[in-house]
Amino acid sequence: VCDIDPGHSNFVGLVHGGVTAAMVDMAGGGAVMSILKPGQTLLSTDITMRYLNAVPGDCTQIAAEGRVTYSDARKAVVDVKVVLPDGTIAAMGVVGLAIRSPRA
Repeated sequence: VCDIDPGHSNFVGLVHGGVTAAMVDMAGGGAVMSILKPGQTLLSTDITMRYLNAVPGDCTQIAAEGRVTYSDARKAVVDVKVVLPDGTIAAMGVVGLAIRSPRA
């Protein structure tokens, strides 16, 4: 969840797409944290975004939820939705993540 303030707006008064993209990235990593083994870390390798509805500058909060759709020992893929308080889907994205083993 991200509490929106005026600093999140772009020059036309909408929440900047970069805020939404960051939410997709963070929700993707958060979803994969549940399948990591002790000592493993994550690194985002790619993000694909689809902006569906603008987030108005007066919106108070956006939320993102990720669902792991693929994983193996070295990588994971997560589908993410970013939603406005009224349930409107603002964006959908897919995050690829590298699963890194602990360094010796």
